Parts: sequence; structure tokens; C-alpha cells
Amino acid sequence: MSVSTLRIEKTRPHKRHPLTSWLDWNRGGRKGSFESPHVKEFEMDTTTNCSGLRSCSAQCSYLHSRKMGHSMDLPLGDSIAKQLSELNYKRVIFSGGGEPLEPQNIASFTKILEAASSNDLEAALITNGKHMNADLIPSLLSHLMVLRVSVPPFLHGYHHLRTIQGKIREAVRYKNMQGLDAKIIASLLIRPDTPMDEVRENIFALHDIGVDSIRIKPTHIQKNKTDGKHLKAKAYAELLDFIRALNITNVVISKIDQLLVDPNYQYEYCYYNDFNPFSIGADGLVYACCEHKYKPAFLRGNLNNESAQEVLRRTNSHPFSIRKGCFVGCKGHLANVALSKLAEAYQEQEAGIFSNPEYQQIADEALVYLVRTNSKS
Repeated sequence: MSVSTLRIEKTRPHKRHPLTSWLDWNRGGRKGSFESPHVKEFEMDTTTNCSGLRSCSAQCSYLHSRKMGHSMDLPLGDSIAKQLSELNYKRVIFSGGGEPLEPQNIASFTKILEAASSNDLEAALITNGKHMNADLIPSLLSHLMVLRVSVPPFLHGYHHLRTIQGKIREAVRYKNMQGLDAKIIASLLIRPDTPMDEVRENIFALHDIGVDSIRIKPTHIQKNKTDGKHLKAKAYAELLDFIRALNITNVVISKIDQLLVDPNYQYEYCYYNDFNPFSIGADGLVYACCEHKYKPAFLRGNLNNESAQEVLRRTNSHPFSIRKGCFVGCKGHLANVALSKLAEAYQEQEAGIFSNPEYQQIADEALVYLVRTNSKS
């Protein structure tokens, strides 16, 4: 659906959409800092150290950072949490460059997690779960809104779920026994060649454990360089149809699934970064993209010697241009498609675009794509 094919109806009354403030700011020259009234979360690494798993270490998105040796100290972590809380951020996602729960990382991570909690930030942790244990689980779940455990497919003779199944079960048992609000989510990663029997076995095992939801996430999404078509899209589609047919109520297909059928829409800027401007490395540097932390081309600020407000003010002055390293599996791609369509139309029609139901739908979808953490994902 191109902007030019949408007919604007100016006579129908429309309600002010939550994205109108961003559209006005972007159209008006991006003066001052934009503070999203809708998305209030940031991502932060506390370490780049990770021993990896046999099933994923050769294909991890963060191989480039593994030997950097970065580890965030408590004063910096506490300062970042305090500053972003004062900017009305509500959630922090601990993820990315390393595994926070490995023995050499856990002491600093738990202190920074406590600092986030003391600054009134809800916290989500993405972990491979390998180092969870009965001693650690209580302190994690008392401070977390979301515990998301990544479960890669069976590869290189290593079955990760069988290794950590008892650890997830213990986390669920403790949460239920204490009546805690934290959500425990299993993120089941699938490749186009993952056998259906393996997928079914893992889904039923996680369902029996009693996790709050099972998040299905396709990985290794790539495009053919010649025609822009998605590679292995048919294999993924068959797998996802198979999963839906299992009819397990707490199974959620990640929104990244829509990248398999999304039209080859081109855009110039990463508007997603306006709403998610803080992807913070364990080195205290701010990057434009959570997938490309520690890469100079994506560097946007330095919280070791700049305030969060200074970084936000400077980076907001111009949208982040799409880089060569940006790829189709990016979390922000679907948001960027929607936001680019809205921004293009808004340059001419302003708020009148929301008199058109199709633009209203595009804007509503953008709001969903912009938020990374909820009770299901």
C-alpha cells in the first residue's frame, strides 16, 4: 500500500492520535527533544562477557562484542537508571551483548537490577537461563517484570531446553508459590530447517512447565540481494502454520513473523530510534540500534561524560539515517515502514490523514510495533 493510493477524506471528524505529537514535531523541524508519551523503555547491557552455547555461539548476533571485556559498574548503572527515570522512562530491558547471569557477571548485574528497581523502573531480563538456580531465582523474580528465557533450536548435538527445563520449572514454581506478578516467558527460536517434531516437543514441554507464554521467534531472516524476496519464507510459513494448528492458548507468534510477508518497502530513516533512543552498551555508550551495539557506525552518545538529556537533545535534532549494516530482521523494521508512510503523508495533509481509516490502522499498528515489552513478548 503506497501513500499515493490512499484517498484523504477531510470531512470525517477524527480523534487526535497518540502519534500526532511525533508527526507535528518531525514535520516542524524536530525542534527540542521529543519525549514519547507512549514508549517508555530502554535497553541496557551490563556485560559483553558470555561463554555462549554450542547451539548458538557460531551464529550469535553479538560475536563482534564477545571479547571486548566490557562490564558496567554500579555507579554508572545507577546513574543511568536515575537519569532515565527522571526523563519518565518506565522500563529497562537487560539484554544483548553478554549473559548477565554467568558467574563472573552476576554480582554486578544483581546490584544494577536493584538500582533500577530503587529508581522505580520495571525491569525485563533476556537470558539463556543456563545459570539460573534455586538461590538466584528469588532475587531475580522479586525485581523483574519479565523474565524471558531464550531457547535456541537443537544444533551441533546440543539440546538447550533439556538442559534448562528444570531451571524454568523452578522459576515457575517459586513465582506461583510467592504469588508474584512477574511474567515468565519462553522465547522459542526457530530456523527454517527446524523439524516440526522438535518444535512440537518443545512447545508441549514448555506448556506443561506452566510458563506464562511461549514466544515463537523466527531467526536467520534474510533477503535475496537480487530481487529483495525473503529467503526460506515458504519453510517458515509452513512451520508457523503447523504451530498455529497446535492451538496452544499461550503460544504467541513474534511480530517479526510479519517480516516474512511484508512488502519490500524502502525508507530513508530509522524513525523507530526516535521512540527507542537509548540502546546502551556495557561500555556506557549509546547506540542507535540494539542489534548493532559496539559498532562505531551506530554510535550516538556517551553516558560516561554526557547526560542522558544531552544525548537525547543532540540525537533528536536529526533522524538516524539507515546504514549499510541494517538488516531485515531488525525489531524496528515494521515500525519504520508504518512511521515512514505516516510521515510522508503528514508532510502534505497533516492531521487530516487520520480521517482515512487506512492511515488510522497504519498508526495503530505502529504503536504495537514500537513497544518491545509486554506480558506476552
